[in-house]
Amino acid sequence: MNRTDNTNSRPSRVLLSALVLLLAIPGHLYAAVSARLDRNTVYSGETVTLHITATGDDRGIQPDLAPLSKSFDVLGTGSSSQTQIINGKRSDKHEWMIELAPLVEGEVTVPAIMVGNKQTAPLRLSVSEQSAMDNSVRSGQPGQSGQDIFIRSEVNGPQNDLYVQQQIFYTTRMYYRIPMIDGSFSAPDVENAVVEQLGDDQQFQTVIDGQSYNVVERHYAIFPDHSGKLTIGPVVFTGRMESQTTRRPDIDGRMQQMLSQMGIDDSLFDSSFFGAAGKQIRLRSDAITLDIKPRPDGYTGTTWLPTPELVLQDSWTGSLPVIRAGEPVTRILIIEARGLEAAQLPAIKQAESNNLRIYQEQPELSNYSDGSWINGRSEQGFTYVATEAGKLTIPEVRIDWWDSVNKEQKSTVLPARDITVEPGNSASAAAGTGSNVAMPSSTISAAQDSKIDETGLADGSEQEAKEYPWQLLAAGGLGILLTLAALALWRRRSKPVTRGPQATNKTPAVINIGTISHSRKELRDACVKSDAKAAALSLLDWAAATWPDRPPHSLGAIADRVNHGADEIRELENALYSTDNKIWVGQPLWTAFKQGFIKLAGSSEAQKNPDDAPPLYPDWNKKAG
Repeated sequence: MNRTDNTNSRPSRVLLSALVLLLAIPGHLYAAVSARLDRNTVYSGETVTLHITATGDDRGIQPDLAPLSKSFDVLGTGSSSQTQIINGKRSDKHEWMIELAPLVEGEVTVPAIMVGNKQTAPLRLSVSEQSAMDNSVRSGQPGQSGQDIFIRSEVNGPQNDLYVQQQIFYTTRMYYRIPMIDGSFSAPDVENAVVEQLGDDQQFQTVIDGQSYNVVERHYAIFPDHSGKLTIGPVVFTGRMESQTTRRPDIDGRMQQMLSQMGIDDSLFDSSFFGAAGKQIRLRSDAITLDIKPRPDGYTGTTWLPTPELVLQDSWTGSLPVIRAGEPVTRILIIEARGLEAAQLPAIKQAESNNLRIYQEQPELSNYSDGSWINGRSEQGFTYVATEAGKLTIPEVRIDWWDSVNKEQKSTVLPARDITVEPGNSASAAAGTGSNVAMPSSTISAAQDSKIDETGLADGSEQEAKEYPWQLLAAGGLGILLTLAALALWRRRSKPVTRGPQATNKTPAVINIGTISHSRKELRDACVKSDAKAAALSLLDWAAATWPDRPPHSLGAIADRVNHGADEIRELENALYSTDNKIWVGQPLWTAFKQGFIKLAGSSEAQKNPDDAPPLYPDWNKKAG
């Protein structure tokens, strides 16, 4: 009896365990879910593609498309998945493509779509009646009955309020009813303007005068450089379309099957075997002329920025860092503007004060497109060094811009910040009052070596990567321990380099590329931590591997042999010899040598002379322990 009771209770325990496991699964199967349309404006009879993107672990869940049935026919769906592993961190991305045919005209809402327990934001779609086409903003012939192929081009949005350097959204579409074999578009020819294609070509179907057409659509962003008349030249399509001669009515399906079974390629009977297949075509859209307005007289901003939206972001938005006298802190400011290229965005400048020194980096610029707009982004780093404890005001940041939608000047402002500076140690406070405080090395990243090849030499054309201070702080403690352990192990295993007279009258020593690469990375790590002693040891190791026949024994000797970086080496030497606990900052030294040693033209002569300074660390080349 007891055995029966235990047997019956076992499924209950299994179900209970399963329930516990289900409850333990995170509720957010996706980190983020978003949706977009490939076009925001269509005509009645056209199709549109809805893209739904989810990041995170999808666990096989599909989007719920039922809400779409109210306003759309769902014609088909497709999906793709992508997994990336960067620095050991995995990221998953899943995208669904849903082809929709609107059932109604006017302003249509694409409803929110649930994916797991996350949902997308609603989207707006404008569906216009075919007969309501405004040919004044289009070029090319209208789709008449019997016409197999034609082109239309248009400028989207109002054309009466376009300003110089403002993005113009230009669209061209090719309509065709006979299959195309190949072809290509030319970009519109526009003088005194910058023209850039937005995204990839879009393909869909539409119905005109009761006839079905395939459509290829392409978008361009045009930025006029001058006010006045702007003529957008025609778009030209050159290609071949299928004709009756390219079809083989004399070879039916049974003949093709027979030829295939005999191992004969039936393409030999294609007309392309005797000449170019298909019918050659060349289409041109009409030119479009626009009036471009100059910069308004009442605009007072220092930089002309016509945009519908400008955002200014601050890495200090969440919480302010602790600021101590004499110690550097980093701040990142980001400008993002729709309809502007990054090159149009201004570099932010901030004025120093008696108790605050500011070191600003060059902005890092990038552009991205959402299919309708060019979006410019500028990311700029600032380092602040307070010279004394007490109250401190970080100045405001103001960006003036022209609202191209409401036709008025606006300003985006990060207000001034009042901060209490805590006392630093005596050394940092003394350094903070100096006039030659260098940019701190907090922005140097281990990612800078992502482009270093096996020889340990960096590609000078690659930009140095950058990480924020909190990333360095998070890995700092463990990184220091691992670096010191690796350094000790490497030195224990390494052999001392043959020196001085011992190398005379012998075969020249071989430069050890592996040692150079290792020493270079050690120098980078030492500069990241502003560890002067470790930097000196790494620099001496690197120099010994570079000049194995006669290695320099002191930092001053290295400075005498290099074409650039001598001042930074002497600054390091002064910091090590100094008796006033001067703070040394590592970034200038790493900047000078990140591309390697550049020897003086006469450095071979310098190597013949003994070093005139005693070694800073006499035992730097001896085995540890």
